Amino acid sequence: MTTVTLTQARAKLPALVRRARQGEDIGIVVGDQIVPLRVVPVVSVDLQPLTPEYVAGEYGVTSDELNRFRHQQTKANACARRKGAVGG
Repeated sequence: MTTVTLTQARAKLPALVRRARQGEDIGIVVGDQIVPLRVVPVVSVDLQPLTPEYVAGEYGVTSDELNRFRHQQTKANACARRKGAVGG
């Protein structure tokens, strides 16, 4: 892993981002911690709702299964928001 100070990272940010995008492990030393600079997947939050018909045809999921999943996800999302893990 390549590590740089915060001052060095500011001066070389475009090059560091390019290297991170190519898969290199880059760490920025901040105090007594190393903060990783890495590519992360982004998931769209404005997905279209899944209809029971589509889910049944595409995945073989029943309406009851879909409703249970939606209920579980609603609870999980609320919990994540309370913890500050996602925006809301």
